[in-house]
Amino acid sequence: MKLSLESSWLEIRFSGLDALLCVRRHLVVPYDAIREVAVRSFDDAALERGWRIVGGYWPGRLATGRFTWKRRRGLRQFWRVYGHPGRVLVIGTRWRDPARIVLAAPDVDVIAAELRRRATQLADRREIGAGP
Repeated sequence: MKLSLESSWLEIRFSGLDALLCVRRHLVVPYDAIREVAVRSFDDAALERGWRIVGGYWPGRLATGRFTWKRRRGLRQFWRVYGHPGRVLVIGTRWRDPARIVLAAPDVDVIAAELRRRATQLADRREIGAGP
């Protein structure tokens, strides 16, 4: 997986076996579509993971692809988690699919802080240019 923080969007690229298990090659999320960014424990995030729609799932080993969201009818999640990491990056979006993106990555705190900063900067720029 390769995360790229571009000027106005986050791009996530998958290759090889990762792309096969995630059932997609890339995901682009504009910063203005990001509702929240958090770092959560894997166990906490997994409590809200529903049924697998497409992708891979092996309890305690991997959760990749699209899943439903428990008790949130019609909303979908995208997961890319291998093993049982201590903490994961959780990105809430304004979309229905995916409404939540859960990623295991090194330096999740650094990525989360930078995503928050960029999303806030973009929101501030839009307010300044919005007019009365």
